[in-house]
Amino acid sequence: MQNVDKSTPSISEAQTLDTYQRWMKGEIGFFPVGPWDVSTYTKLDFDWDLIPYPVMSTGKTATWIGSLGIAVSQSTKHPDLAAKLAVYLSTNKEAQTSLWEAGVQVPNLIDMAEKDYATSAGKPENKAEFLDIVQDYGRPLPAATTWNGEWYDEFWTGIQPVLDGKKSAADYCKEVQPRMQQKLDAANQQAEQNR
Repeated sequence: MQNVDKSTPSISEAQTLDTYQRWMKGEIGFFPVGPWDVSTYTKLDFDWDLIPYPVMSTGKTATWIGSLGIAVSQSTKHPDLAAKLAVYLSTNKEAQTSLWEAGVQVPNLIDMAEKDYATSAGKPENKAEFLDIVQDYGRPLPAATTWNGEWYDEFWTGIQPVLDGKKSAADYCKEVQPRMQQKLDAANQQAEQNR
């Protein structure tokens, strides 16, 4: 899209104003968002809403999904208080309501997400799209299922020539695959050692 039909900003154009900034100025048609973006988008000068991710040849939409984990350190001086805070932030109805009303997250409580959140007034109008992502077509990033993400990071460290149209995606994948496999094998070995 960037190199052939020029329907997205070029690399040099993106360096002066990235796609997020272009979205915020209303210069591009759509942009991937998460629930944490909603509070910022309420200030936009144009109307916006959520849609499923555009489909490719499969005809099925898909997107990445992420989550915020709240953990308690084993070395905390106040384990009971820390655990109570984690439970409160994760499951308390009042806390969940304040977080989704602030435009920070979709409630963890399924009934609240499906009823109160999805039918609430205000932007986005199609809040159910976030629920569809969570319950249906969202997928974890590949590195989220392994001991560490170094193998996945390896893919992105040298991708710029592909994005610039100076190297084919096929050639790059052939080149980077052995390094990725080596790092994935190391991650899997770490996982085995730490069981």
